[in-house]
Amino acid sequence: MTGLEDREYDAFLSYARIDGAEVGNALRLELERLGADVWFDAVAIEPGKSQALQMDRGLRSARCGIALLTAAYLTGRFWTERELGALLHKETLIPVLHGVTFDDVAQYSGILPDLAGFETSRDSITTIAEKIAAAIFFRRTTEAALVPSLRNRCGRFRALARTSM
Repeated sequence: MTGLEDREYDAFLSYARIDGAEVGNALRLELERLGADVWFDAVAIEPGKSQALQMDRGLRSARCGIALLTAAYLTGRFWTERELGALLHKETLIPVLHGVTFDDVAQYSGILPDLAGFETSRDSITTIAEKIAAAIFFRRTTEAALVPSLRNRCGRFRALARTSM
């Protein structure tokens, strides 16, 4: 049986608890209802184990990131800055703005306003989750299709290498 530490996630949901916990949990529940595996600290952190190590493991094992940007997030709290630093290295990072504008986000980061994202003032959590899930599942399907193709190419390459020796 695979433990939580070996699990892979579709997305890591980063948020500031002080003003993003309720919306973050609602977004997580909607994404999970749609079939996405979401790393969310309130569920994934196991008591009695290093919070930092568990968070690092979650960041590494997630295929993409979701940053729920709120006023508290943009004040540069320790954990959210650390998470965002790691998430910026992911191929896909989806910002979700809640109670802030893209102008507010631009004051915090020059990169984030350029990423395609969502605003809770324009779309419901359900709609946002559906759009994020579509992107996650498209990515998951694309990756799954590439793996056998790459295996076949590597196998043919190894066979050619053995015959040419």
